[in-house]
Amino acid sequence: MLTEIVFLFGLVAVVNAFFRTFRQRKTNPPPEPPAYPFVGHFNIFSSEKPLYEAFAECAVDYGPILQFRLGTSKLLVLNSAESVQEAFVKRSEDFAGRPKIFSISLLSRNDSGIVFCDFSPAWKFHKRLAGIAVQRFLRPVLRIDDGRMISFCEKAIWDEVSILIQKWKNESRDEMDLTEDFKISLMNTVCLVTFSRRYESDHPELRAFFEANQNLKKIFRPGHPLDLFPFLRVLPWQRLRTIDELVSTRDAILQREYEYHLATYDPSRIRNITDALLASKRDVTNNNECCDDATTLQEGAMSEDHVIMAMWEVFSGGFESTLQALRWAVAYLVNNPQVQCRIRHEMKINLQNNRLVAWEDRYRLPYLMAAIFETLRKSSFSSLNAPHRTTCDTKVGGYDVPQDTTVFTNLWWIHNNPETWAKPHLFYPEHFLDENGNVFTPKCFFPFSVGARLCLGDKMAKMQLFLFLGRILQTFRLELPTGEEPSLPEPMSSDPVRVVGPFAISLVRDEVFSDENVRCMDECNILKDSLPEKYCHTESQ
Repeated sequence: MLTEIVFLFGLVAVVNAFFRTFRQRKTNPPPEPPAYPFVGHFNIFSSEKPLYEAFAECAVDYGPILQFRLGTSKLLVLNSAESVQEAFVKRSEDFAGRPKIFSISLLSRNDSGIVFCDFSPAWKFHKRLAGIAVQRFLRPVLRIDDGRMISFCEKAIWDEVSILIQKWKNESRDEMDLTEDFKISLMNTVCLVTFSRRYESDHPELRAFFEANQNLKKIFRPGHPLDLFPFLRVLPWQRLRTIDELVSTRDAILQREYEYHLATYDPSRIRNITDALLASKRDVTNNNECCDDATTLQEGAMSEDHVIMAMWEVFSGGFESTLQALRWAVAYLVNNPQVQCRIRHEMKINLQNNRLVAWEDRYRLPYLMAAIFETLRKSSFSSLNAPHRTTCDTKVGGYDVPQDTTVFTNLWWIHNNPETWAKPHLFYPEHFLDENGNVFTPKCFFPFSVGARLCLGDKMAKMQLFLFLGRILQTFRLELPTGEEPSLPEPMSSDPVRVVGPFAISLVRDEVFSDENVRCMDECNILKDSLPEKYCHTESQ
């Protein structure tokens, strides 16, 4: 009996190989590195080396567009900005799908989200509504004491970072790990932005959110047997219990907030993202501004599940990615004091009347904005980005790509390729400054993806990073603990999600507009005369 089973499996493998070879002769598939029979490139995927580095090495040897195999499954990896632009911009809808991942599907409330749900006309409509909601909340509508206009979102961030700065003024010490403070402050920021609620540091719901976020990171780790073989769900997996706990926590809180906002909704008073989602849903439906199948989309494209999932995706996405980017930024700045000094000098000469940094100052503080972009480039926190799926037979770089191919973007290599970046191995904000000191965005820079899957929260994330870092550097110098030498921060594991390891810093009280600050400038040899004149007065980005 065993002999017959082995023979049957062997026959199936041979037939599969025959048809695969026959089909490839009629097409022009992307190149692939040498692979083993049956298991394909299992050696690459099971290596200790980070996957993004392994893909980069293959790209150097075989070209930027590569095909890999795991058993009979194939996936495409794009390792160049040109291939990403062609696939995700020029052929946007061809590459806009998402592969079906069993674990993720259990989180999606009937496939009602944006980030991980597959491409469809209803998905396009839903994303459009969510985009309108986010833009509505980012619109400057509040006048502050000095006459400037800011958005509700900026006000929430501003208030929260002010609380954080005051806390550090009261208790700053020689060695501090800022992670826990950042977690509390950023979680409160996204709670304020999403549903106007703020928690004390020991509140049970805040701690429940932290635990849910940790569970979410576990679920996002690729390669679990349940995702490869969903029929195994009949077994008592810990992963299924983790998903149940996460969904229960999320739904208990967000369902309550949704029902409260629905009951108290006032179109003349948009309080937060949840109100904005309800407003955009009603406005677009009432104005009949829909996509192809208007009747179907109006009936189902923004249900209760869609609103709650949009709340959660803004909430969860706005927390973890910003937290890790902020930790990377502090790690880079504390090891590059000359960058800190130049940012602080820029504030001193370009912010009038000793006022606090605001989002509109991004045009006056190009070096700070460039340092934020450089943080996103150098860290490449999401090294391979979320996977895409081809929705039809298509092409990229002249190669044929079949429908239902899983597509990864090697964001880390695109952001660290020495052929496209002047000093990729350094923390070098000048990558994002032109000869006049103005900020520009290179075509090979996609920290928030590009095309149909461009992150809805990209502007909010940049606003958070700008205001947090700006306010911190207006008040403190970030220094290494006594006796430590500068070094290049590295991720603490080989996971595709690059998280900088634990580190401590010293917060030194040093107001930008104080006389003492001149000492810092002299030490770093940052003088106004050494900067391009246009750099000090730019109003364009």
